[in-house]
Amino acid sequence: MRARLANAAWALASRPAATAFHRALADPERAQTALLLATLRANANTAYGRAYGFGRVQSLRQFQDAVPVVGWDEVAPYVDRIASGEANVLTAEPVRLLEPTGGSSGGTKWIPYTRTLQTQIRAAVAPWIADLFRSVPASAHGPAYWSVSPAVAQERTAGGLPVGFEDDGAYLSPLHRTLARATLAVPGALRHVADPEAFRYATLRHLVARRDLAVVSVWNPTFLTLLLRPLRAWADRLARDLDRGTLSADVPDAVAAGLRPDPTRAAEVRRLIAQTTTEADLVAALWPRLALVSAWADGHAAGPARSLQALVPQAAFQPKGLIATEGIVTIPLWGHGGGAPALTSHVLEFVPEGGGRPRFAHEVETGARYGVLLTTGGGLTRYRLGDTVEAVGQVAASPLLRFVGRERAVSDRVGEKLHEGHVAQALAALDLDGFSMVAPDDTSAPIRYVLFSDASGLPTAARRLDEALQTNVHYALARRLGQLGPVAAFRVRGDAEAGYLAGCVALGQRLGDVKPTALHRDGGWADRFEGDWVA
Repeated sequence: MRARLANAAWALASRPAATAFHRALADPERAQTALLLATLRANANTAYGRAYGFGRVQSLRQFQDAVPVVGWDEVAPYVDRIASGEANVLTAEPVRLLEPTGGSSGGTKWIPYTRTLQTQIRAAVAPWIADLFRSVPASAHGPAYWSVSPAVAQERTAGGLPVGFEDDGAYLSPLHRTLARATLAVPGALRHVADPEAFRYATLRHLVARRDLAVVSVWNPTFLTLLLRPLRAWADRLARDLDRGTLSADVPDAVAAGLRPDPTRAAEVRRLIAQTTTEADLVAALWPRLALVSAWADGHAAGPARSLQALVPQAAFQPKGLIATEGIVTIPLWGHGGGAPALTSHVLEFVPEGGGRPRFAHEVETGARYGVLLTTGGGLTRYRLGDTVEAVGQVAASPLLRFVGRERAVSDRVGEKLHEGHVAQALAALDLDGFSMVAPDDTSAPIRYVLFSDASGLPTAARRLDEALQTNVHYALARRLGQLGPVAAFRVRGDAEAGYLAGCVALGQRLGDVKPTALHRDGGWADRFEGDWVA
């Protein structure tokens, strides 16, 4: 009942922002112009604003003429100045903290967060929540599991700025944060559990206690699949903990706070384990009121998302919008085949795949693909996010967008210019079951690419993959010149998805930043996976 009341209050508090968002969808040019001019006026006297004449810009087109498109290399020197304590660099408003992010495109980046940027993110979360609770009413009838990111070591920059949010809910306003916490099925203190097995067990212990679980929201669909996998193996231990009100894992006291003995639920868990034969049946029986699962489902996450949907048959599935640490690009709307642009959050531009002038939301054409530029209240201006989207339809007067992949996910060891999109198409044509990924092997002579998979028939698959990759003229030339060897095959043993997640974390990514990929540009994966070379 507590969660249901909190959800009702959350939906009510989200309505004003949702109304503004839908008004913007009906007139995207007007909404984006107003947001742009307000942003430029606020920062006209900053170092960046003076350099590019923010104060003289009066229209969307003048903005494009005056201000350059930038990537992280151009932004980093300004962020270094902010980190050292200098004010009025990118924003007139004080920077509250620097949020670290990373990924396949490079090392760690520190994204400046201001109060305005946090407000902009809330302006995107609110319409999603309002639409979700209205479209799937049962999703508001119980508690939710929002996956938590492991805590980063708290540190400060040389200029005294905090690095990283203290908890995931810090993006929300105090009111929304209070309401969201009242719906949590799992305590936020879990982010301080460093051991992966203890983290998984403690999460399941809390989830199994909640028969009324209504929503599960995670980023990577593989994360939830791996989380649920040991349910049956841990059933006796979970039932004992339910019986006693305990948590038999090495975790901080705050993680176990509030647990109470529940012999009725313990008996039910034992009975359901005995009565069910498949994992999907067990999941459906344990959480019969689970109404919604939200996770990535576009790009290379499509396969893992389908596997997850099969594991939670009782729940509706909603793909995530396109969300980055830098800002929010799209918001999922129920019943639409793509995400709606976050028009009340940031100024969005879309660079045509073949080049040309970046388009604003009202200029996007259905069927075309675009790179994304963000202008945010955190000081990023015409910032190339590195993601590619496809316009797949329309909502009101605005485009519906689907994430396709990383814009510049290219591996180029010897001039082969291998793009992730090409590799993803080639892997899809192989129709391999389970996990599959391609990565370079820099230890071989000559260098080669490796198909890492837990599927059968890998020698044939590797040969077919090598042939498919040679439709890229640069890859084909490197093969003919002997600069690249043929694709090799490595059969992954054990839990391939878990090995991939662990490998990415070992490379410095945060768990919440790890995305499925067809092509990983780092080598060394034969040492990270358990398995064998296949000839």
